[in-house]
Amino acid sequence: MKKNNRGVSLIEILIAVVVFTICITPIVSQLMVGMRISKKADDQQAATDYAKSIAETVKQMELSDEYSDAQLFQMADDFQMDSLTYSNSYYSVKADGSAGTVIPEGSKLISAGGSYSSVTAMYQAVNTANKASGVSPEAVVRQYQFTGTAEVDDREYEVQIDMDTLPYALSALNSTSNYDLNAVNLGNLSSLDASTTAIITDASNYDAPVSVSFFNAVISSLENSGNEEDAMLAVQLKNGTRSLNDSATKTIHIEVNEVTSDPNGYKYQVVCKLIYDNSYISTYFDVPTDASHIEYEVHNQLYKELPDVYLMYNQFLYNKNYGDDDIQIVNNLDSETAKVYVVRTVETSSNVQDVVSPESGSSLLPDQLIPDETTQYRDAKSGANYMYITKFTVTDNVEVYTNIPLTQPSPTGTEVSNITNGAVSRLTKISTNTTESVVKPLEEDERYSEQGRIYNIVITLTNTETGIVTTFDTSKGDY
Repeated sequence: MKKNNRGVSLIEILIAVVVFTICITPIVSQLMVGMRISKKADDQQAATDYAKSIAETVKQMELSDEYSDAQLFQMADDFQMDSLTYSNSYYSVKADGSAGTVIPEGSKLISAGGSYSSVTAMYQAVNTANKASGVSPEAVVRQYQFTGTAEVDDREYEVQIDMDTLPYALSALNSTSNYDLNAVNLGNLSSLDASTTAIITDASNYDAPVSVSFFNAVISSLENSGNEEDAMLAVQLKNGTRSLNDSATKTIHIEVNEVTSDPNGYKYQVVCKLIYDNSYISTYFDVPTDASHIEYEVHNQLYKELPDVYLMYNQFLYNKNYGDDDIQIVNNLDSETAKVYVVRTVETSSNVQDVVSPESGSSLLPDQLIPDETTQYRDAKSGANYMYITKFTVTDNVEVYTNIPLTQPSPTGTEVSNITNGAVSRLTKISTNTTESVVKPLEEDERYSEQGRIYNIVITLTNTETGIVTTFDTSKGDY
């Protein structure tokens, strides 16, 4: 029997190869696409992880308008970058996002060849222009940029870190609820972080209870004296036919202390106590010592960084009359300066009346706010004397900024002090290097400080080999 031993022909092999190629090509293509996607995903994951580490470092750093070569070298090391360059500038923007006119784009401070002495000066310029025009308000935008290169997991990246306050400036300009056009991007009274700022708001909450406590101590003394006249006086005081013309003093005592060896890393402590004394009732009535001397601790908090202290309080009101405020600030730190912002408010915004000057009888004093509970007004004078004053007692390394008028014109046309350090008459301007040198006015525009803004942060990483771009967005509060 003859066998057919014919082999595979070349044509058959070619056909098989073509068929195999047709079949395998989509598979190989999918594998290649998958590998590229996987590589891109790995690249972007590595870039994202690295961007997150940069973001955390940026959030902890304090921004400056100038860095030395040594500082940039250290920052490059902190960012795990091979090199680092830096630039910053300022400009103003209108509500529609277009460029403003007050601060030209690319503006610098004087130290960098610009025309503004400080960031505060820029905000003051914009605020002044906004008040003058009232039609097209502007807000200041701060922008910073860091650029350099980095090697991450054998990948080379071009790194760009852009930081600016633009979104928050535009939000402030377009919000009808913000009286202060820059309130959103400022660490002022409307946007404080309680974890990094000592915010003391309970300093007036105990005035009324203390008044009641002093009154009840007198009533108890009269009713328990065994004297019929005392008992009658107690009845008259309770039903309001007689009044007790006593007076009390209030001290707001603030201390900034150092904390050592705290396991959680806290380094500073801020304590605020309220101290009320009524020497009148302790002298003329048989009341216990603790009934004429009352203390409350209204703030006791630990901080990891030295906080600015914000004391917001109402003028001490006792028996429907204002009293002198005594504010004591003790800084127990050896070398660091404590900044304290003393902001005097009114009790509510709904019980404020217009005020007529008692001297002229007609002229309104729009800045002298008056609660309904009293017929006095803030900073009232009787002749050349203020009806009350604010006494500051401060230790070394304390700076105080306050909205309390430090000096006022007297009826004779001379300037007289509205504060005292206890050793100087209320009618004498406090001399240099005493209280007035560390107690400074908190002007409206001075809230625009070097710090206290929220920055939008965009970190862009470009793989120098593949060209793949990874972008990471976050934000930073600078308090």
